[in-house]
Amino acid sequence: MADRFTLIQLPTLQSLALLRRQQKLERATPLSFAGFGNPVLGGAAMERGARKRGGADGSGRTQSIAALFSDGDGGRSPTINLEQLRAMSSLPGTERELKAMAKALGTGAKSIWLGDDATETNFKDAHLDQTAIIALATHGLVAGEIDGAAEPGLVFTPPSVRSGMDDGYLTASEIASLRLNADWVILSACNTAAGDGSEGASGLSGLARAFFFAGAETLLASHWPVRDDVAAELTVRTIELQREQPQITRAQAFQLAMREVRMDVSKDGWAHPTAWAPFTLIGDGTQ
Repeated sequence: MADRFTLIQLPTLQSLALLRRQQKLERATPLSFAGFGNPVLGGAAMERGARKRGGADGSGRTQSIAALFSDGDGGRSPTINLEQLRAMSSLPGTERELKAMAKALGTGAKSIWLGDDATETNFKDAHLDQTAIIALATHGLVAGEIDGAAEPGLVFTPPSVRSGMDDGYLTASEIASLRLNADWVILSACNTAAGDGSEGASGLSGLARAFFFAGAETLLASHWPVRDDVAAELTVRTIELQREQPQITRAQAFQLAMREVRMDVSKDGWAHPTAWAPFTLIGDGTQ
């Protein structure tokens, strides 16, 4: 079916009307790009997707994601435990992926923030309302694994001292408060299409809805943990295909890239749905 049709998802039907209203606005500068990834984390280097649900490092220990949060306000507003956040596994593969994206777009090293520069502060301070393509390659933490008001979010390099601007964890509510003008947001992380953690919430009620509310037009996200090698190939190839064939839509470029991954017999296990099926395109799909 994926070969016959270009498949997209929407958080809600109302979001389609919102997206099409946004398309009437002046979009960001074509080819402008901002990529953030490979945050400085103290755990053993590992590939995305290798971390078991509830595990935060590559040591073989099972570390509950709930341990990343300490009750700093009598149960009203959980705060990130920086030491536990720093203990998460490093993700060197994300640096290679972002550098390949920048090369494919011709934007160079100036368009990516890695390591010590991959901070929540730098992300919020970037000119995101002038950026056409935003890529975030890091750990994605799902909602529902922690108690209380915790939200899904993305991991950045933890600060030495926590502030209201930066605690190393970009939550869905923080994303929703941003001002974006992006044609394309690529979330190359695990579980980024998960729900917001509330009872009965839909799968796209978390990060996906937050990015649309902030002004993104199309989102590439994942329904479960992604493989490091496949994520890099799929995201970069989608960009390359649309650059090579400007007449096709993002949905068509994604369809072709997914087909190439699935049909690559030289790569062990790439044909299996666990490799390529977690990825989903969210948005209008007509651009």
